[in-house]
This record gives sequence, C-alpha cells and structure tokens, in this order.
Amino acid sequence: MLKYDGLEIDLNKYAKIPNYLREINRNLLVELKKQATIQLVREFRYDNNHIPDYNIRINQQIYLLKYYLAYFLEYIAMYTVWSQIVCHANLTLSPTLKVISIGCGSTCDYLSLYFVLKDGAIKIPVDYWGIDLVQWDYISSDLSEKQIIRADISQWIKNNKSVFSAADIIVFPKSIGELTQKSFEELLQQVSSKECIMSSKRISILGSFAKLYHSRDIDRYNRFVETIRKKNNYKINKRKESNLSIDDPSHDTFTWFYPQEVDFSRLSLENHCNLFLQNDKHCRKCPAQEKLTHHPITKTKYFDYAVTVLEK
Repeated sequence: MLKYDGLEIDLNKYAKIPNYLREINRNLLVELKKQATIQLVREFRYDNNHIPDYNIRINQQIYLLKYYLAYFLEYIAMYTVWSQIVCHANLTLSPTLKVISIGCGSTCDYLSLYFVLKDGAIKIPVDYWGIDLVQWDYISSDLSEKQIIRADISQWIKNNKSVFSAADIIVFPKSIGELTQKSFEELLQQVSSKECIMSSKRISILGSFAKLYHSRDIDRYNRFVETIRKKNNYKINKRKESNLSIDDPSHDTFTWFYPQEVDFSRLSLENHCNLFLQNDKHCRKCPAQEKLTHHPITKTKYFDYAVTVLEK
C-alpha cells in the first residue's frame, strides 16, 4: 500500500502496468547497440530548461522507463483527489466525461483516470482528447488514433472550439512547463477569445508539475485557471494541491513495484559507449559532460499537482 498526503494507493491493482515497460526496455537494448544512440543518451537531461527531443525514439524510451510509473501513480493520486471533490461530494457529473489532455504524451493520464473511475465504481463514459506535438510510439492505453491528435494546442483549439468548449476536465500532465513562453501565451489568447465559451456548468482543471520548476509551472497553471474562470464567470468550488515538501519524512517509496529487469540504471549504460571505454571508463572527457546513468523515479517526493474545480 502506497501512502501519500493522506491517500492510500493499492499498488496490487496495477500489477500489469510494468509489462508495458518491459517492451520499451527490450527496444532500448536494441537501440543501445548503435553508438550514435549513446550520444543521445548522454544528452538526455532537464537542467537549465533543457528539454529532450521526444521525437527521437530513444528519448521516449528513456523518458518512459525513468518516469512512467512515478507519473502513473501521481496521476492516480491526482484523480483520486478530483474524484473525492466531484464524486464523493455528490456533485452532479455530466452524462459523458469530456477530457482534454494538453501534452498527453503516452496517455498515462488517461489510464490513471480509467483506474480511478473503475476503482471508485464511477460508471461514466469518458470522451478523451489527447493533444500533443509529438507522435509517441508507446501509447499505454487502448485509445484510438482519432482520440490522440498530433497538433499545436492553440491551433487545435482555434479549429475545434466546440470540442474544447465542452470540456469537463482539462489536464496538463507534466506538460504546462514544456510549452514555450510564446506557445503558452497563444494558448491563453485562444481560451480567452470571444468565440471560446465553456459550456459545462462545472469544469475541473488539473495540473501536474515538474518539481524542479514548480514556481514556473504553478504560475502558468494559476494564470490558465484564472483566464478560464474570469472569461466564463466561474467561481472556485474547490482547490486542492499536493502539499508535501520534497524533504517531508512521510514520503513513501515504490521501489518494489518497479520490475528489476526494466530498471535501466542497472544496465551500466556507460559500458555500451566506446568513448567511455576508450577514456579509461571516465565520462569527464565526453563532450556532453553527462553521465549515462538514469535512475528511475521511485519516491513520492516528486509528486506535485493541483486540482481546481470551477462552477457556474
């Protein structure tokens, strides 16, 4: 049982999730046989506002092996909070739950929502629209291609205002900080345009943030929430944020839930690199100045999200 911020998450319910990572791990091992790939592994990082190019297949593999399980569980926690606010408080739900996921990636957020609804015996169809600039090779759900759209979010809203305006949930799954400043401002312009009028009586806005850039991400999230609220005359019904600091002693671990064979930090990636071997097994001479070991996230201290429910 995983415990976080007053929530309890039974990991046994998600025992099949690691199978998804096993396929990715097998593909990574094939890619590591190519020396050109090793250079890409060295450059995979997020410091100094650097964002890996997710259009490159191995970057998707590293990203998912490093973060997927942690994000899946974080979104379980996030949607559990949402369900407690909206469902357990006897607030009326729409006949169909319309979800817009901005920067949906591998659709991990959809799978988490699916399990929260299932575990809570909340029987409601979900109309999910995942929008992402990148075409992800490893979709972790059974969504059809029609529900996962490769597009710039602002352009998509401009061309699909009726779909966006009917949303019951808008979610940013670790994505709001990865928009360029220009793209984020364009997004605000689109949702504040006179043609974009939200039709749902109640709308939930969920955001999951990068712990390293919390201030930037939460500022963007707040600006987005306020833009939607003011433009459509909503009031805040409820707001809940994950409130444990990164040093809080109550943070839990889920190391045992992470299958050892896909813990790619155990692969000793340096030993796949000719440059590393030629330099007497040192990375200091590497032009990228980056090590090749990427440990998977296995602690709740990186959970960072907010849930806001707006109501007319």
